[in-house]
Amino acid sequence: MTRSSQIGETVFVVEWASGGGCWVDGSAYSADNVYLRQGAAMAEAFVADLHRAGFQVRMLQDSRAIATLIPDQIETISISSAAMFWKELRDGAKAADWFLVIAPECAGWLQRCHVELLGLERKSLSPTGNFLNIAASKHATSERLRVAGVQRLVGEMLEPGCESNCETCKAKVGLPAILKPDDGAGGERLVIRDWSEVPDVLAGRWRIESLINGVSVSIAAWVGPAGVFWTEPVSQRFSERGAGEYLGGEFPLDPELAARTKRLAEAGMAALGPTQGYVGLDIVLADDPFFDAIVDVNPRLTCSYIGLRQIYATNLAAAIVQICRGEKVEFVRQLSNHAFLLPNLGDD
Repeated sequence: MTRSSQIGETVFVVEWASGGGCWVDGSAYSADNVYLRQGAAMAEAFVADLHRAGFQVRMLQDSRAIATLIPDQIETISISSAAMFWKELRDGAKAADWFLVIAPECAGWLQRCHVELLGLERKSLSPTGNFLNIAASKHATSERLRVAGVQRLVGEMLEPGCESNCETCKAKVGLPAILKPDDGAGGERLVIRDWSEVPDVLAGRWRIESLINGVSVSIAAWVGPAGVFWTEPVSQRFSERGAGEYLGGEFPLDPELAARTKRLAEAGMAALGPTQGYVGLDIVLADDPFFDAIVDVNPRLTCSYIGLRQIYATNLAAAIVQICRGEKVEFVRQLSNHAFLLPNLGDD
């Protein structure tokens, strides 16, 4: 796909936290909002790449934004209320040739955005429909993969009202274990080494699963009518504070670990069914390969994009459009090794 073929095409980008979603969910619009910092970094990188490739780009922006790295040529639509967010989401997607929604799975916000855009699925640069509904639930995803024979990760949903005394969980899940929200959108998790450590009351739906010791990696699938294309897997780095905020990663992996990652990811995508656009898979490569597991499938752009765009000479934003069109893409690397941190997200 040449630059000239894209001139005049419009891509509409909606990033939840920096684009007005804070008016909807009531979360703080401040530097302490992890989703806001990560989301803004993703959106700024993605729209800059689109602009560089020759697309016309429109995006939503919270009216409280002060300074951003968004190129001046990008058209921004200022959002100052929840009602305005939903209206501009619908209008922008209808008017564009393509759209990308980056929103958290928390409380169903990612699914709600796509519900608002029913009938426009062919324009989406990220998963919709059944794939999205499965991937938005960590438990549904893991169970689909387990039943398909992709992996052996054992987990269970905690029953409301008996979080610290769930006999089914105790019988099924060994300790230590990981406790995480079923609709989490980041690294939120608690390590449980004794059943007494499970909180007596948990808000929302939570999954508890066996803890896997190993190497945390991520790999991106780029999906379109011509098939699934892959960029190289990268290691993951998390903060040691709190719930484990994602900080960045490193490339390349050991060749044997990279091969294990790719095999598992390919099997996982096949089990989850058809989709389109960008999908990020988080994987733990266990000390024993028999227990390698996909621990999360992200049906949206992820923070790994920020590191991947540094590794590849290929314009990755343009590649998403090209692949969703049904064209084939060759990902050309410009770096043979690279460690990256998300901007302004490192440990203090």
